[in-house]
Amino acid sequence: MPLAPPTTTLSGAFALRAPARGLDVAIHRVGDRVVTLAACALVPQRGPRGRVTQSPTVAELDDDARQEREVRLTAERILATHLKPGIDPKRPAKTFWKDINLDLTSAALIELDLTDCQINAAGFANTTFAGDARFDGAAFAGAAWFHKATFAGDARFDGAAFADDARFNGTAFTGEAVFNEVTFADNVRFDGAAFAGAAWFYEADFAGDVRFDKAAFAGAAWFHKAAFAGNALFNVATFDTAACAREARVRVDPAKPAFERSSWPLGWTVGMPDVVPNAGEPMWVRLLPVPVVLSETAVGGRTPQE
Repeated sequence: MPLAPPTTTLSGAFALRAPARGLDVAIHRVGDRVVTLAACALVPQRGPRGRVTQSPTVAELDDDARQEREVRLTAERILATHLKPGIDPKRPAKTFWKDINLDLTSAALIELDLTDCQINAAGFANTTFAGDARFDGAAFAGAAWFHKATFAGDARFDGAAFADDARFNGTAFTGEAVFNEVTFADNVRFDGAAFAGAAWFYEADFAGDVRFDKAAFAGAAWFHKAAFAGNALFNVATFDTAACAREARVRVDPAKPAFERSSWPLGWTVGMPDVVPNAGEPMWVRLLPVPVVLSETAVGGRTPQE
């Protein structure tokens, strides 16, 4: 059964209906707040012990389930259209909703694509992302909350910009987590986040404090050319493979070079110069690999100096 066409119900509100399942899906804009009822009304299926189950393929769905999936995807596409300003910032598209606060808390989303979208505050706490989720080039002007979200596929934030606090506490990244060239202008937290696949932070710019306390990296962790201007904490973070932080930079205050509040990925430390130029002024230094000291047992009873 085909979907009923979108109908305008209120100014800035759209509704879809899948009659076979009695499913009403609406995107409501109330002032500066948008809620997609399609996503919020439907919760993800969970298996034993509350684990999110893998979504079936399209071929495995019955007609009603396929119709429900199309409703969700259509609602997401409509929403994305209204969050894209277009290629000319001085002349935004007529469909663009400026300064929108997006609330998708506890939503169940499918292959969400908010590439190049502009959002004020964003709430994705406890949200489940089935398939790959794309936020490449997205701009978050307000706080962005992704804590305890589940990304069942890849999570891509290439070139995204976060102007306010960002939270990924307890977030589960099942596929790759890609934050290459992302800008965090304020504080960001990944405390307790679980990275099952590779975690990419190539040329990521951390202008505020960043925390990875108790984060678990099961795959490769890449911080190549990342820049840390604030405190960085990797306390009790675990790495199944060695982290890579080649050419990563740290902004330090020469008057307080001890980094009382910072800790680094296992195997890396800050390389302070022997002579500090312009004493008293902040400067940028490199993260350097820590030399490995082998035990006698590890080298067959010999020390590296023998």
